[in-house]
Amino acid sequence: MRPFPETSGGRWQVSTGGGSEPVWSPDGRERFFIDGATRLVAAEVRTSPAFEVVRLQPLFDAVGFAVDPFHQSYSVTPDRHSFLFERQRSSGRASTSVRAVLVENWFDDLRARVKR
Repeated sequence: MRPFPETSGGRWQVSTGGGSEPVWSPDGRERFFIDGATRLVAAEVRTSPAFEVVRLQPLFDAVGFAVDPFHQSYSVTPDRHSFLFERQRSSGRASTSVRAVLVENWFDDLRARVKR
């Protein structure tokens, strides 16, 4: 990550395994991205007293969703509890059809999985 518009002000590495499609959370406390293992990851960041990546939290597997390393292909809802992805489905022909998938309550699901 780099500050904008003054890009010479610093540089911080978020992922050692690669990443694409970075998206800020609406409140600016997290940066979401697709990692090299095709998982959606939340990078919790702190900006004061200095910028730092506090932790990385893989959220869920994004395999099967439309992922584009050059364009944002998903969105996070304003409450940060849901994501909008496009799911690619093979129609048995050369073309594919796309449908929207809403992932709700992902944080509750993550909490339940961690308690196991």
